Amino acid sequence: ARSSPIRYNRPMDASAPPTPQRPGLLSLPEMLFQNAYVWMIFFSAMDVVLTGLILRSGDGVGLDPNREINPVARLVIAHWGMLGASFFKFALVMLVIVIAETIGRMKPMVGRTLAWTAVGISAFPVVWSLTLLTVHRMHLFDQAEESGGSTIVMSLMS
Repeated sequence: ARSSPIRYNRPMDASAPPTPQRPGLLSLPEMLFQNAYVWMIFFSAMDVVLTGLILRSGDGVGLDPNREINPVARLVIAHWGMLGASFFKFALVMLVIVIAETIGRMKPMVGRTLAWTAVGISAFPVVWSLTLLTVHRMHLFDQAEESGGSTIVMSLMS
């Protein structure tokens, strides 16, 4: 049995039937998986920031979209830059939220699983990017030690 979007007001008299109350024109139901959405938005924002950091070229000014391993993101960045990538990323996040909410209203466990799976998928690029940046910085420190430390400031700036 599907649940109806109609809410019922319980009358003071327990013997009287409840009266239906429809949601207002601009009222929206409470979101089902708010905690998952907050984490997904956080990881998505971190992904955009870290992607911009990684794609920065050596001069610190331009972007090198050829470093992006996701072919769709590479295409978006090549045509619209990081601003376009941000809009694209958050349009996808909104799509996932709408899908999770729609499915969650019919099948709550499936919607919850979808929402938290999306969190995990959103976290993966962040973990990968942080790993790449850490390895890169460690490599720069190793190079600086080998050269006597004179180039450490210049290499860390790039």
